[in-house]
Amino acid sequence: MSEQHLHPLTDVRHRSGKKGVLAEWDRALASDNDQALSYLRDSRLDFPTFFMIDLTLDTSMHPHLSDQQQVAHAHISNVLKGTDDGYPTHQHLCDQHHKILDTFYWMVQTGGHEFQDRMYTQVIDQAIIQLLLTYKENVLKDTVDIIFRRHRYHIHRHYLLWGLAATELPDYLPMVADYLLSSNHKDIHLAKQLLALVPGIEQARTPDEAFDCFDDWFERYHGFLEATGDNYDVSPAPIPFAINYFAQYIGKPQWIKRKQPFIEMYSLSQDFEQLDGEQQARLAHFSNQLRLHDRNRWNQWIREPLTQQLSTAGL
Repeated sequence: MSEQHLHPLTDVRHRSGKKGVLAEWDRALASDNDQALSYLRDSRLDFPTFFMIDLTLDTSMHPHLSDQQQVAHAHISNVLKGTDDGYPTHQHLCDQHHKILDTFYWMVQTGGHEFQDRMYTQVIDQAIIQLLLTYKENVLKDTVDIIFRRHRYHIHRHYLLWGLAATELPDYLPMVADYLLSSNHKDIHLAKQLLALVPGIEQARTPDEAFDCFDDWFERYHGFLEATGDNYDVSPAPIPFAINYFAQYIGKPQWIKRKQPFIEMYSLSQDFEQLDGEQQARLAHFSNQLRLHDRNRWNQWIREPLTQQLSTAGL
């Protein structure tokens, strides 16, 4: 947004920081209450600026807050006080749901990349976690971008990393991989660290080689990755996903396994589990390639005894 289209208090924030915003807010309250109300009602008001004045708002101003601002105010209070008092409930439940979502999006999109203090970071983190885990909203790209921006400036990012892993969605991995091609060496270092589950990526000699390593691995296995539950709370170098080789072997993405236990393939599963890890990986890869190139032959092969399957696969 160009400077001439900024909210007046945001313009002050860019020029004079928090002290300037609070001084202008106090001046507006003291000289002309209508001026303070116009600041609140201006749709250009962004969350970083609202956060600064919210912490000083007199209760007499609360009725003048918009629905969005009331939700944001309640969220700030809940996070900083460690309470769970909910949000304004004067609206229909469906409308309230959408208003909460709109507020969290406003907070993240206008304030996610801003740095103020640890309290501000906590408030933003909780908004993102709510979107990711409570409302199941796809803010993976926003979350990844915020994590990498914070990493450049050594800002707290642990909770957001935990939130990404807690989604159990490998969809965010390609978004991390994009940072392998960054011109910033800190981005590349963090991307390799977060993608350590990909064999060979840490040994790649160039960014392009690292990206190609990930791209090949993800194209081959993305449908068969399942969450391990591993995260930074339990390990300094977590591996959040593992390949479900049996799912790859029978050609069913692992998410189907949760909904439909492969009862008819129970004995096949038992036999497969008796193989060592390398044999499982190689047989699963052979099965996947055969299924992709000759479905009819694969349908015959998968019904053969395991010993015959191994022989056909050259194992």
